[in-house]
Amino acid sequence: MAGDNKDSWKNILLDNGFDVSVYTHGLGENEEFIKIYIQKIEECINSQ
Repeated sequence: MAGDNKDSWKNILLDNGFDVSVYTHGLGENEEFIKIYIQKIEECINSQ
């Protein structure tokens, strides 16, 4: 996805004029994603 291969998503987007920043960490390392994930779990628990 983010490699230097010609057919990577990163290079496809770059070739089509997009600015690309690569974040090569898991979603679980992103504090905002963790908050959303926990909120969704709480919603599932509370809807039972």
